[in-house]
Amino acid sequence: MSINTRLLAPIMAAALAWIAPARADAILNTGSNFTVTATDAPTNYTDSGGVLGGTSLIAGGTIQVSQTVTVLNNYQEWVVFGFSTVGGGAFVGSSAATFSVAVSGIQTVAPTVESNVFAWFATNGTPSPSITAGSGFFVETNPITGSGQVFDFGNGSSSLNQSHSLNIRANPASFLGTRGVDIANVNQFYIGGLLTVPEPASLTLFGFGAFGLAARRRRRREAQCAV
Repeated sequence: MSINTRLLAPIMAAALAWIAPARADAILNTGSNFTVTATDAPTNYTDSGGVLGGTSLIAGGTIQVSQTVTVLNNYQEWVVFGFSTVGGGAFVGSSAATFSVAVSGIQTVAPTVESNVFAWFATNGTPSPSITAGSGFFVETNPITGSGQVFDFGNGSSSLNQSHSLNIRANPASFLGTRGVDIANVNQFYIGGLLTVPEPASLTLFGFGAFGLAARRRRRREAQCAV
């Protein structure tokens, strides 16, 4: 069967345009805003003033948040949001309250899949030394550094999206203490995940599949006209 390259060209061009932004570390939509909604971290607040690609002050200037990107290849990168209290105070407000942090509206320049969500707590740069699993909190070695322990939630989005979220919840916050987190002294918190853009091969197959479907419909119409 011969392939009409004039019909195939627009499909392949669209596929290539879709993956082009994923080169290097350009998966995140740098400069766009994200929102942080928190309870007991160390206070309750919702702030949409976070900016991707920089360091932002949120929660009335009491919390500093930034991102660290670790590129694996042209189509995958880890993104970690790092929070710290301005002045070094505790990041968990009360052991009796529910602790939660949700980062939403994380924009990417192309549709991506989010996976491998994980988090950890630290005091002046030193992660909690001996955390343990329990009640939805699994433990693994930090997938980026290959050392130290992090909480692995095993969640994330299985579908392609250009807006993602990362979240953690402990009810009450004293649960973190039973897992090895010194909630009275931790002043830093990190949460991240893996963002993946489909590789070119999968998009190429998509292009050929779409072309084949169009060709089949065209032949069907021609056959109907010939009757």
